[in-house]
Amino acid sequence: MKFDQISLNHINLAIKDFKEKGYPDSFKASAYFDIELDGVLYPPKPIMAYANYHATGEEPTNNFSGGVDTPCFKAFERLGIPIIKKTKNMSSNAELYKLKEDFLKEWPIDRLKTMTIEEYTNLEKTSFCYWLEAITQDIGSIWGGSAYKFGIFKRKDLESDNYNDKRKSDGEYAWYGKYGETREMVYAKVKETVIQIATLSQQNNFEQIEQIDFGDGIKWKITFLYSDFNFINIFKHSALTISAEYLGYSDSNTSYTELSKYILSKKGDQDFFDFSKSLWKVFDNREELRELFKKWLNSNQSVDSGKASSYLRAIDILENEFEISVYDEDDIPELKELYEDLKLHQKDENGKYFFNKAKSYGKGGFYSAAVGVFIEFVKDNPANSMEEYALINLLRLIGQDNTIKYYILLSEIINNLGITLGDNKVHYTFRESKKRFGLTFGQKYAVMIEIKKGQLSFGHFDTINPPDDWWIEVNSIQDLLDAKSIIIDSALQEYTKTKTSGFKRYSSKVLERSILDLRYREELLSKAFKTTNQSTMNTQESIDLNQIFFGPPGTGKTYHTINEAIKIVDPEFYEIHKKDRDQLKARFKLLSLNNDNESLGQIGFTTFHQSFSYEDFIEGIKPNEPKEGDEFLKYEIQEGVFKKICRLADDSLNAVAVDTESLISLSTEDYEKAHFYKMSLGNTQDESDNEIYEYCIENNCISIGFGNQLDFTGKDEKELRSFGNDNDLDSFSIQAMNLFSNYLKIGNYVVISYGNKYVRAVGKVTGDYEYRDDSELPNNLHYKHFRSVEWIFTDEKISANEIYNKNLSQQTIYKLDKKYIKQEFFVKEKKIDTHRLPKNPKNFVLIVDEINRGNVSSVFGELITLIEKDKRSGAEEELSVTLPYSKETFSVPQNVYIIGTMNTADRSIEALDTALRRRFSFREMPPKPELIKIVGSLKSTNGKLGDIDVVKILETINNRIEKLIDKDHKIGHSYFLNISSKQDLKDTFRDKVIPLLEEYFFGDFGKISLVLGSSFISKESTDGVKFATSNDYDSSIANDLLERSVYEITKENNWDFKAIYE
Repeated sequence: MKFDQISLNHINLAIKDFKEKGYPDSFKASAYFDIELDGVLYPPKPIMAYANYHATGEEPTNNFSGGVDTPCFKAFERLGIPIIKKTKNMSSNAELYKLKEDFLKEWPIDRLKTMTIEEYTNLEKTSFCYWLEAITQDIGSIWGGSAYKFGIFKRKDLESDNYNDKRKSDGEYAWYGKYGETREMVYAKVKETVIQIATLSQQNNFEQIEQIDFGDGIKWKITFLYSDFNFINIFKHSALTISAEYLGYSDSNTSYTELSKYILSKKGDQDFFDFSKSLWKVFDNREELRELFKKWLNSNQSVDSGKASSYLRAIDILENEFEISVYDEDDIPELKELYEDLKLHQKDENGKYFFNKAKSYGKGGFYSAAVGVFIEFVKDNPANSMEEYALINLLRLIGQDNTIKYYILLSEIINNLGITLGDNKVHYTFRESKKRFGLTFGQKYAVMIEIKKGQLSFGHFDTINPPDDWWIEVNSIQDLLDAKSIIIDSALQEYTKTKTSGFKRYSSKVLERSILDLRYREELLSKAFKTTNQSTMNTQESIDLNQIFFGPPGTGKTYHTINEAIKIVDPEFYEIHKKDRDQLKARFKLLSLNNDNESLGQIGFTTFHQSFSYEDFIEGIKPNEPKEGDEFLKYEIQEGVFKKICRLADDSLNAVAVDTESLISLSTEDYEKAHFYKMSLGNTQDESDNEIYEYCIENNCISIGFGNQLDFTGKDEKELRSFGNDNDLDSFSIQAMNLFSNYLKIGNYVVISYGNKYVRAVGKVTGDYEYRDDSELPNNLHYKHFRSVEWIFTDEKISANEIYNKNLSQQTIYKLDKKYIKQEFFVKEKKIDTHRLPKNPKNFVLIVDEINRGNVSSVFGELITLIEKDKRSGAEEELSVTLPYSKETFSVPQNVYIIGTMNTADRSIEALDTALRRRFSFREMPPKPELIKIVGSLKSTNGKLGDIDVVKILETINNRIEKLIDKDHKIGHSYFLNISSKQDLKDTFRDKVIPLLEEYFFGDFGKISLVLGSSFISKESTDGVKFATSNDYDSSIANDLLERSVYEITKENNWDFKAIYE
């Protein structure tokens, strides 16, 4: 090729040739680029080949590259000819409508009925297959993969005869072996299928087309062409799914039919092709995918680093020279077909994969090797995983400390607005190309970190007090944290007035999940920084499992309890916010356990008192609220606060074990196609029902007891419903039987519950509905309906929260909503990632306030030994007990922390049970008067209120109390921290200090006066007091009592605070 000799005159002659002769041999339309001359688009390489012929006399030969930065494209640029990317500049809509019309004129259904094999596939570019793939590509592309996708195709002369059982050939044609042994047999089947699809398309019967076994791309391209624009022109399932989700689709049904129906419902008054073009842009990510593949190659230890660049070059040749859309293809079977085809033909001299400028790539097998490696990349990196990989790379550039602090800020913004997964009003902004991530509300960035020219850039919005520009650049992550309240208020304002984010189609699901799912975030950070959560490890090592904070009233026991709890359950948050009391209290509230937040709560709270019992703490029998029609009061075993928090902690440990063991491991593509049903196999509270579960596990089946022992074999949904009504079945039974026999399909998965909180087995349905008249369940003879299953795992006890983001219901069978299923439970990485670290289990804290006020021995009962570190589950000397009511085996998990508080003025530490005292560590919380001048309201005046030294007041009072009683009855500093005026000081003494002293000294104001002085307590004159005459009372004692001094509290105006310490 003499690119430098080509002129505009040669180009004009080439265009004339192209219009008269069409594509030269071995050339076809470009999948990615056109050139534009006089407003008309032409394929670049065929035009260049014809032009070279006019310049040099060489016949057009496909032995040169097209694409960006190639000599071919540089020649066009030299001549000033625009090169147009197809994704951005497509044919006019009028041309597209005409193209579809031309196809139907050329290939009406009547012609299909008489279509010969030579008309269906040939090498002359006139065939049905060529129209389908090349000529009509502008109205919907099916480029990519091998020609086997057409079922049967005409071979090129130079293709080899190296075929296997999966692929057949008679030398002239090649086909899939599953279609038959001879070309006649195969073509008859393919032709019949094509006619069936075209006919059903004109009838808009897309559901039946869904069931036809034919290549998806071909099948749905035919559907679109023969339907009257009632099916969207997107033919890959992944692209269809992305488009539907972009438009707001959230249903679990992801069939082609339902996705297309939903997408077209959003078209409105838009032109069909304007609408479809806008969708095509949503999933066009070829360049970004190539970059991710490159990074994956360079970081994958199993890939020879010396071959990485060769693999990239090989795929570039396939894309640019042979126009095979490797990066557009995420269907692994299609990629495997291409891989097999490349292995067969890449080494053939002058064959269809021969490229003169890179002969060694074919001879050396690099094409198939590169596609094989790309298949591994797609397996390891489904769409979300590739995005995750890109995010991890960005986090590494931002740095661990900045990342952790930033994630906490993002979480607080989201939590303050009450945003949950899937909220269309917020956009999770992540642009790898821009090295930027953060949040967007409405049309405005809310908070963002970006790398500009190698430097970190930070910014946030302020729409509450906007300066000239609402966007504010700041210098550090700390500046972002300091602006948190402004960001939250601005976000709330934008969020409230936003209906749906205009940028939602670009929203990052990986970033969204990493902000809202703490466990996933920890995994992400572990991958990013190749380290465990060190702060969590330090917490576990340095904090005692059982501890009691003790001290007099007002010494900050509750204050320190909140701090300690947050430090245990969320150490990263604590490290950043340990000086921000409001943040710690808000986090404590968020993580506090209640009946509505078991999946989030990690901190339990209870208060011991004289009536608090074992039944409140561990488990007991409690009455149920009577229901209408109940003749008797019913009781049930209810778990206490300690048993509940141990259960949740154990669930967290089990989640780590399940993740490590990978009990189930679906590929992403299998998961996307799968449907899941929740089922109960008997009542777990009824021992006679145990045989149902045991029988089903042993015999690889599932069973249901509804239906009054009627046989529902062969009845579709309508027939079953009518049959049920005729036999007086209630609507619930009819629905259950319909789900079991009709909706539940072979290949679906059943999740077997254990109560409403656990899952004990998962199986895959392998057989149709079966009625067994002779039940093998002696205690449950009404169980006559069966389906065969292949059990994936059994006899586990996995928290339902690990699988499903909603509570399981008691309904015997129902379909699980896909949007609430936790994909990560079912989809596991098949390859071992040496950098992947195990999940960290959550820590849980139980706070027992006033622990010394209850009868501790009675409340803990036999569990007192189990809370010791070396007696907990998993420890060397692990102990367990059988609980008296439920008869369950119980032990205390290692990730449960107990924090007790004890008011020493109420009861001294010595009064605690010795057995309890030796199992707890004790942290004394003495009064700290110096905090008044460090953190109190008087810190600016060094603890002084005018000339009154408040610190000295507290020090003096406590010294006197210790002399008169003991140190356990001192007064805490917290009473004095909020004092900022003399009236505050008087209020504190009147309402808190003096009443406390009255309690300490049992109303002996004489001793109180020894503590506070005469300005607070004065002796009252009793000279006028006389006792009544009594014949029985000893007169000498009565006279002594008359001499007794009586004291009273003086008026506040007389109180001399300085006199206390002077």
